[in-house]
Order: sequence, then C-alpha cells, then structure tokens
Amino acid sequence: MLLQSSLLTYHTTSFVLRGALSFDLFNGCRMDYNATWQHHRSKTTFHTFTTSDLEQRANLHLRLWPSRMFLKLHMSHTHNNHLGTEQKDFYFIGGELKFKLSKGIELQLNGDNLSNTRSLITHSLEELEEVHTIYHLRPLSISLAAHINL
Repeated sequence: MLLQSSLLTYHTTSFVLRGALSFDLFNGCRMDYNATWQHHRSKTTFHTFTTSDLEQRANLHLRLWPSRMFLKLHMSHTHNNHLGTEQKDFYFIGGELKFKLSKGIELQLNGDNLSNTRSLITHSLEELEEVHTIYHLRPLSISLAAHINL
C-alpha cells in the first residue's frame, strides 16, 4: 500500500533458465522436451517476496505403422512453490492417434486433458503487485473424427 508522502524503494531481480532437447529414439520415434525455470525476487521498503516456478513439456511422436498410423502424445507439468493453495503442481496429458485407411480417408482419435485437471492456478510478480490467476478448464474429452477427401 502506498501512502501519501511516504518514500518507497523498489527493487526486483529475475532469473530465467531455459533448455530444450530433441532426439530420435529409433526410426519412427521422436522425443522433444523443453523446460523453463524462473526465479523472481521483489523487494520494497516493507516487504520482500520471492517466487520460483518450473514448466516442463514433453512431446512424443511415434510412427506405429509406416505411412498409415501415427501417435502423438504431449505431457506438461507446472510447479509454483508460492501458490496460496496446497496444490502446487499441475499436470496435463493429451494425445492424438491418426490412421490413414487410404489416400482419401483418415480417422483421427483425439484426447484432451486426459489427466482431467479442473483448474490451473498461476502466480506472478508484476510492478509492485502479485497476480494470482485461476483458469477453469474443460474436463477430459475424447473425440473421433473422420476426414474424407473427395
């Protein structure tokens, strides 16, 4: 809280580390991974606040049957150690299975939010303020689609 005629000293420090790794496990199988770690420290005359969070994402692309069947999986993990709730870790899993019956017909099975995470809470530091955001997510869903090219 800022009061009239009070002097305020503000200082912030942030560190971010990012990394990515991609490789082919074997013919027809590719794995991608990336991670970001962030550390923030905000200090005013009366208050010091520190937060850090980790975000990870992995993708797996697998060719099950050459030129016909493909599987894609993606997994995400987020950790924030200064959330105001007991839950500090959030997991998301999704996938897609494609099967080409012929040149003109393709079946696609999609799965979203397979971990059935109901909400995501984020916490960040802005200029002299803390921001808590809650995202309410759609529940687990599975869909089957057929693509026909005439």
